[in-house]
Amino acid sequence: MLKEFRSISLFTCLILFSSGCIEPITFTPEEPIDLLVVDGRIDQSTGPYVLRISRTSTFGTPPIPVLDAQITIYDDQGQQEDYTFVRPGVYQSNGDIVRGEPGRSYYIEIIVDEQIYQSRPQTMPQLIRADSVYFETEVETIVLEEGTITEDRFINVYVDTPTRQESQNAYFRWLSDVNYSVREPLCGPLHSPKSCYITDTTNTQDIILFSSENTETSQLSRFLVATDDTRPQYAFFARYYINIYQFSMTQEAYEYWEDIRIIANQEGTIFDPPPAPIPGNMYNTNDQSETVLGFFEATAIDTVRTFLQKGDLAPLPISDFCASALESQPSDPLACCQCLLIDNSSTERPEYWDD
Repeated sequence: MLKEFRSISLFTCLILFSSGCIEPITFTPEEPIDLLVVDGRIDQSTGPYVLRISRTSTFGTPPIPVLDAQITIYDDQGQQEDYTFVRPGVYQSNGDIVRGEPGRSYYIEIIVDEQIYQSRPQTMPQLIRADSVYFETEVETIVLEEGTITEDRFINVYVDTPTRQESQNAYFRWLSDVNYSVREPLCGPLHSPKSCYITDTTNTQDIILFSSENTETSQLSRFLVATDDTRPQYAFFARYYINIYQFSMTQEAYEYWEDIRIIANQEGTIFDPPPAPIPGNMYNTNDQSETVLGFFEATAIDTVRTFLQKGDLAPLPISDFCASALESQPSDPLACCQCLLIDNSSTERPEYWDD
């Protein structure tokens, strides 16, 4: 689960920011295109470590995956390991030679289109483990235009965690996802029902950060790290896991994500100029004036999780996905008998799953 997070798209954010999210009235800004975008990290796990690389295109069109990059990661002991191509725009190093370890420094080198790009070295912080994670449900009453009253139920997830390690400031970012399962009914004499496990993202538009600078607190209590309100009722028929990933990050990485967060939340006016591209820690070794987007991080990650059961959402009605192919009409009749058609589903049972 540490390997690749389904979360806010860094590529999408950077492309939107570099192209401009606000339509000006009196001028037409030049759209920065063909900028290199890098998104990757090394953590304290054994790998593999994933890196995504693409180029921006014109506003409103998807980024262009880079297909022929040569990527190498280096550590502070002179060791190096190459990344291998996984799929368009995605590469990975297996961690056979260069592994993440707190206190060690790392940087990457990318060769593409006869240009050499490097990241500024990042020293991995010490791992800070969260003390606990827990949830609370919140009900919001909504009055629709026609006067109908309905209720929307939110799941708010909180962590308690220390905020310092050996009296040093700590910098955090949190990501999250959820896991739930569905079970196929018997759909015919030759059908062998199976269970599918679905992984979905939460609060994908939020960038959750904390810095212990300028604060005397050594402990965060009841810190909101995720809000979830978009699941179908059948997601809660069995156990519903919420996974929280607590990133201990460098000050430079924190400041980068804080800049991204500020622009993501910026409302502005139609008279404001578009936000400028936010460079990260990547640079062209032959032309440091070139703007390179994205960031390569060295981060220590703690994973904590909690789970809900049907009774935790009472009195919200909970329905089975499809208890019987003949007696119920599921939201997707075809997926009822072929649950792998559900987005982000797999028959591989997560190692932490406990029925």
